[in-house]
Amino acid sequence: MITSGETDVFFIFKKAASLIEWLYLAYLKDFIEPLLPTIEIILNILTVFFIVGILIVLRKFIKLRTKERKFYAPVKVEEIKTTNHETQWQIILNHISSSNPAEWKIAIIEADNILDNILKEIGYEGETLGDRLKSAGDSESVHQAWEAHKVRNAIAHEGGMEMTQHEAKRVISLYESVFKRFGYL
Repeated sequence: MITSGETDVFFIFKKAASLIEWLYLAYLKDFIEPLLPTIEIILNILTVFFIVGILIVLRKFIKLRTKERKFYAPVKVEEIKTTNHETQWQIILNHISSSNPAEWKIAIIEADNILDNILKEIGYEGETLGDRLKSAGDSESVHQAWEAHKVRNAIAHEGGMEMTQHEAKRVISLYESVFKRFGYL
């Protein structure tokens, strides 16, 4: 169904088309018709130039996309295989290398937690780390573990315990020796 608004548009379009046709037939036909073969040749030449231009731009675009893919390709990085143990140990070493005495104490407490976990994994019985160390026997590694654990207990139970970085490093080296003995490091 055609509405009155659409009828007006069609009416205006028909009037405009008939006006253009009248202008062409009255004034432009004699001028344009002899030039049509020349205009056709010019337009064909322009069409060829545009097609060649499009092909050149397309080729450059493809080269650019190839370069872009190479540039943004994922970088191949050799996978560094580190164990969780090495990461935990590195965190402890970072704490002990700090100039902050609170971090030295944290390093010792963390190392003691690792020792406790190692003894649990091995299967030593006991409710506390001290009980597990007692059941571990009497070896150089156990003596070193006891010495380090006593320092940890002093830190945990004596809030104001002062220590030097040299002492903290010595205690961490005791833990390191024990960890190596148990195959942790």
